[in-house]
Amino acid sequence: MAESEIRRWVRRYLAGVLGIDEARVELDRTLEAYGLDSIEAVLMAGALEDELDFEVDPAAFLQFPTIEAMVAALESGEGERLLTEYAAS
Repeated sequence: MAESEIRRWVRRYLAGVLGIDEARVELDRTLEAYGLDSIEAVLMAGALEDELDFEVDPAAFLQFPTIEAMVAALESGEGERLLTEYAAS
């Protein structure tokens, strides 16, 4: 999945969950700032696993300081390792 595709996927996914326009999803906020909890993190992780074809620990989502930081980790090519490290901390 190309860099911009990950960003678009996350924005589209969050917009659908939140019931808002994709343009209103601000990636410099946390998932918690949008009211998303650990249950939604599990659902998002499962959907993202299908897209990226590697295991994503839902706890990792809540560890990143912003959604953008999570996307950047995924785009870096080291997303799997970074998500595992965040989940372990």
